[in-house]
Amino acid sequence: MADNSAGNFGSLLRQLRKRMGINQQELAAAVDYSVSFISSLERGARLPQLTFVSERLVHALGLQDDPRLATQLIALAARARNVQLPKNLEIPLYTQVIEIGKSEKERGSLPVPPTALIGRDAEVKTLCNRFVGHRGRLLTLLGPPGVGKTRLALELAEQLSYLRRDGASFIALSSLRNGAHLASSVAVGLGLSNVETKPPKKRLLEFLRRRELLLILDNFEQLLTNRGEQNPATSLVTTLLRECPSVCIIVTSRERLHLRAEQRYRVQPLDVDAATALFIERVQMYDATWASTHGAEATIRQICQLLDCLPLAIELAAARCDLLTPSALLASLQQRRLDLLVDGAVDLPSHQRTLRSAIEGSYALLNREEKALFCKLSIFSGGFCLDVVESLTQTPLLLESLISKSLVNSSVLDGSRRFTMLETVREFAMEQLTPTDQEEAHQKHLAYFHNLAQPTTESRESAEQIRLYTRLEQERDNIRIALGWGIQNNPTAALQLALALKDFWSIHGYSGEAAEWLHQLLSVHKQPTSNRARALLALASAERRLGNYASTAEALEEVKQIAIKRDETDLWLQFYHQSGWYFYDLHEYEPTRYHFEEGLTLARSAQNGEQIIHFLVALVHLQRDRPEHQQQITAYLEECLHLLHTQPNPQVQAFVLQQYGALEVAQQRYARATQYYEQMLRIYRKIGDKLGRAWGLELLAEAAWFQENFDTAQNYHEEAYRLFTEIDNPDGIMTVLHHLGQIARRQGRLSDANSFYTQSLGYAKMLKNRHLIARCLAGLGGVALLQSDYKQAARYMYSAKREFDALPPFLAPIDQDEFQKQYDKTIAHLDTSEQGTSWKEKNILSTEQLVSITLLQHDNQTI
Repeated sequence: MADNSAGNFGSLLRQLRKRMGINQQELAAAVDYSVSFISSLERGARLPQLTFVSERLVHALGLQDDPRLATQLIALAARARNVQLPKNLEIPLYTQVIEIGKSEKERGSLPVPPTALIGRDAEVKTLCNRFVGHRGRLLTLLGPPGVGKTRLALELAEQLSYLRRDGASFIALSSLRNGAHLASSVAVGLGLSNVETKPPKKRLLEFLRRRELLLILDNFEQLLTNRGEQNPATSLVTTLLRECPSVCIIVTSRERLHLRAEQRYRVQPLDVDAATALFIERVQMYDATWASTHGAEATIRQICQLLDCLPLAIELAAARCDLLTPSALLASLQQRRLDLLVDGAVDLPSHQRTLRSAIEGSYALLNREEKALFCKLSIFSGGFCLDVVESLTQTPLLLESLISKSLVNSSVLDGSRRFTMLETVREFAMEQLTPTDQEEAHQKHLAYFHNLAQPTTESRESAEQIRLYTRLEQERDNIRIALGWGIQNNPTAALQLALALKDFWSIHGYSGEAAEWLHQLLSVHKQPTSNRARALLALASAERRLGNYASTAEALEEVKQIAIKRDETDLWLQFYHQSGWYFYDLHEYEPTRYHFEEGLTLARSAQNGEQIIHFLVALVHLQRDRPEHQQQITAYLEECLHLLHTQPNPQVQAFVLQQYGALEVAQQRYARATQYYEQMLRIYRKIGDKLGRAWGLELLAEAAWFQENFDTAQNYHEEAYRLFTEIDNPDGIMTVLHHLGQIARRQGRLSDANSFYTQSLGYAKMLKNRHLIARCLAGLGGVALLQSDYKQAARYMYSAKREFDALPPFLAPIDQDEFQKQYDKTIAHLDTSEQGTSWKEKNILSTEQLVSITLLQHDNQTI
């Protein structure tokens, strides 16, 4: 282990300062140095001068009457500088000089770890300060198997031993099973003779009453099987604290001792950076020529995360690198972690030579009921809440016991208590389940999440919906396990779970995942039932958001056939709704209007207020840019607002606000439109609707564009782009890229503009969106015009105009005026001969040809 003498000096200096009850600034003033100087000494960043320590620090720290500590501080300063203590060195104001070599023989002994401690510096500093500054003399380091409690305890003992006249002693208890033998084991560990006739406890107390000692009791958990007052192990600890006032104790255990004097600290796994550094150092110990590359380090980070960043697991895995590359090791660990983490160093205790044996030691200490719950909880991935225990027909007291034994972790997430197991521990627990137990646990797991996701009257209210969807977001790993198991073993229940999740998937932007699960479920649910139709409708919605229109059309056609046979009003309503939006995305006005109006008629007939609102808003969205429908639109919106008072729905409220904003844009009242869009965005943010949030940002960006606030518009566009990309929404990505091209063109960034337009054009071609194809061609023409390439500008402008003329008017007035000016300017710069029909026939390509050539040229430039 590397010498850290400067760090040891700094640690002792810090502890002595804390003991004095002064801060760094006060100590700096006392020795007439800067605060940064004192700080650097305590951090081990500066080597101490012997004369400064003996002449100033000894006085400032009040060590005149404590020659042992004064000499220890000076000795560490000398060690840090790698020099001998001068024989003629004078330590003022005391006369007793301690010979360090002689005193060390009488002090307690600590095992010297063969390797350096990595990633625990902050914890060591915090715990040393806490131990010194707290009146309690018992500190218990808690944590799961393999987390590094023993190694941390040794480091604390090394740092704190300087404050104890008799140093520190380490007592290993891993082989001890009977608490009645603890006194004898500690006495032997302290070197007391066994030949005396006195009982071990009495002999131990007589020895420790005269000692100022730090005692480390390692692996205490197996002595805690009896937690009551009669437990001989905890009784001895209590007696030592009561009758030996200068003895302090650090205990490592997987379970707390339940004593009033006990300070507790839960040791956490390493952070991933420290875990990676530990892995690399251990590999280089086995192979000094091994060097980590960037790619290998990324793989090692994955390995460490797979191993929960547990130091023991990392050391065992690193030892495999003489046989496997990091990539091969990762692949093997992904199959069976515990089978690979074996054959630890022979100088380790037997329970630390494999990770499985380390966990098995904790498992063996559980009673029958605790073991049963521990194994059943292993089905849950990514954590669980307290009501899970009740769903498994178990008492919460059993869970509390598993937490106290460090097999389950407890934390607060989003305001609620959540419980997790390390993945390595969870894998061990799953191995203990019999096939029958595993099936029963999976059935309860699936039923639990179906009940959780099932919509209720209360969950449709805004606040309840937010809470439900927040919880479902936390449970995504569990939901995947439930669906995966259900498809193979209980497909009916799995389909019901998927149908309960469809709105959550939609609102949180998980269309790709939804489509994947629904395809799998439909492959095993082939009968034309209502549930198959509902699954097809959910699939159509997800595929439409992904831009997979062929799959959408196929699903809707099958829904129509099932609806005809079953004649269920609810199926027809959903069919009309999804079909209407499908044709809207394809910019087919008449089929869109037909399906929305048919749906509205049926919803009114069925007196289904929720569906009436949906169809009213859809018709407003469809017809808002058509002046001839303005009176009808106003009536629809008024009816929506009336219905929303009785049936509040945050998504619909936001969508209504969007329509009001769009109407203001049509009247060129952009500031008022911005106010509506901001209200809409607040709702979407509140309910966690990622897709709605992305479109809200996009609309705010457009309003800023119309007001020529280009920087604001770009910020909104970029945030929208991140969201659209995150949820894989091609329609949104296409739109944002075009608008970013618009801003770049207006700001003179022509290369960026060309790139944005062309990327958007690629999406528009894929989605067969003629409106965006026309707009991108117009944008590319505008770039060519600014570059004075009038012939190229003409090719794009002529093609764009041809598309605009073939489509119903859809451009905002500002955009329409700008295009017309660009078009006229382009034509004006062409020669008279180039303005005629013959030039167009020779030089103007079809839209399809021009799009293909543009995309090909862009791909070649990118390559």
